Amino acid sequence: MLAATVAACLVPGVALSDDVGRGAPPDGDDAQRYTMSETSDGFLRLDRKTGAVSLCKGSEDRWSCVPVPDAQVALDADIYALEQENERLIARVSELEARLRDIASSAETELPRSGEGGAENAPSTKPRKEPELTESEKRQIDKFVDFSEHAMRRFFGFMKTMREEYEKGL
Repeated sequence: MLAATVAACLVPGVALSDDVGRGAPPDGDDAQRYTMSETSDGFLRLDRKTGAVSLCKGSEDRWSCVPVPDAQVALDADIYALEQENERLIARVSELEARLRDIASSAETELPRSGEGGAENAPSTKPRKEPELTESEKRQIDKFVDFSEHAMRRFFGFMKTMREEYEKGL
């Protein structure tokens, strides 16, 4: 009780009470702005004007009050942060959907749809001109085709030999 009396003397406008928060302080007056309740760790100080709660501890010569974290304030801050993130994500989704619509519409105008009739999607009546190959390019293609044919014949011959050897072993 001595500690409570010391705390009351050190902090003007403090009332010691077991009924924390009952009644509002008189308007325009800081009289009894704070109420204090004894706990096992010290004293809880309630600022009846702001609603802030502090835990006060100390000895007869030195006292300090530390604000008690308000879970509702932390929860409100988390909710606000999530709402802001949600708004950013909604904006990003809208932006990406718009870009996707732009890409899809440009693809529809540039590429004909398969299986659909209509003048805009009909094949061109102009014959396509095949690119002309030089004689050198034609010879290179012939050499490649000959090489591929030779390699395939060797491969299948090798496979035939392997199968025959396998069947003999059984």
